[in-house]
Amino acid sequence: MLQQLRSFFTRQCSSLTYLNVTQFLGAMNDNIFKLVIAYYLIDIQGAKNSETILATAGAVFVLPFLLFSASSGTLADRWSKRNIIVSAKFLEVLIMALGIWAFQVESPMGCYVILFLMATQSAYFGPSKYGIVPEIVTSDRISKANGLLTMFTFLAIIVGTFLASFITQVSGRDFIIAAMLCTCVALAGFISSFYISYTPPAGSDKKLNPLVPYVIYSTLKKASERHCLLTAAFGSAYMMFIGAFFQLNIIPFAMQCLHLSDVEGGYLFLLTALGIGTGSVLAGKLSGRFVELGLVPFAGIGIILCYFGIDYYSESLSAAIILTLLVGVFGGIFVIPFDTFIQVTSPN
Repeated sequence: MLQQLRSFFTRQCSSLTYLNVTQFLGAMNDNIFKLVIAYYLIDIQGAKNSETILATAGAVFVLPFLLFSASSGTLADRWSKRNIIVSAKFLEVLIMALGIWAFQVESPMGCYVILFLMATQSAYFGPSKYGIVPEIVTSDRISKANGLLTMFTFLAIIVGTFLASFITQVSGRDFIIAAMLCTCVALAGFISSFYISYTPPAGSDKKLNPLVPYVIYSTLKKASERHCLLTAAFGSAYMMFIGAFFQLNIIPFAMQCLHLSDVEGGYLFLLTALGIGTGSVLAGKLSGRFVELGLVPFAGIGIILCYFGIDYYSESLSAAIILTLLVGVFGGIFVIPFDTFIQVTSPN
């Protein structure tokens, strides 16, 4: 019966649809829980420590990507990417359940540990999420598929950021309720991942290496052997750095310059996420069937001008709304050509 049900849903929707649903729920969960932890820690340690709290949370969240992304890429080359996605979603359910416990016992350190584990799961999931795209769509649809994937990712950030702020408000800052919601969302993502079509392993014989610096070095060296692949990888990573920096500072900026609350500052980031989703779709449409790297310098100049504008009009809420939206639009246009180029030119 279960197999028949799975076959029915697989026939009704494509694997790309289920991949989008799965990663949408995961990205939404990441943003709900990350912001809820920040609100919880600001609640118990005071608004005056908000910058330190957000910086620490940001560092804890980024660290697993530095430590485990290369190893996760090796696993994606050796094993079925679909199976890795399913196992990552199962881990997410367990981690979110632990989050309920962390809030129940009122442990700030426990929250940081859960945040680290959540980021580790995301680092494990990421290479397979992007690597499976060329395996489930035809080559002439990769740019559009990437645009959709990125659009849904940032739509998830929009919804997750809204829900984190909304749930914090309506629940009277009852963070256990938020953790329960995250667990339910993780379970839905786990179920959705089962409907992604099986993809065979790429056949790589690479072995896992615990020496992280060496793994990073060898990966970069291999990427440099392909024309412009390393440059594209650095370009994509740089955009992620800019996005993380912006997200890390948007709440302190809203509190100090715009005189908003921490939760209201969280709502402000919705605009950036909405812009990135819009920019991603625009990049996919402008690229068509080709990898259009010519969009990158145009988008980069747009981001620079927006940042200057935010600084110049730092006390204007209306300017902040417009410029944070535009930062997102240009960011989406900036990153899609790089991600598509990496997928097209990377060795199998």
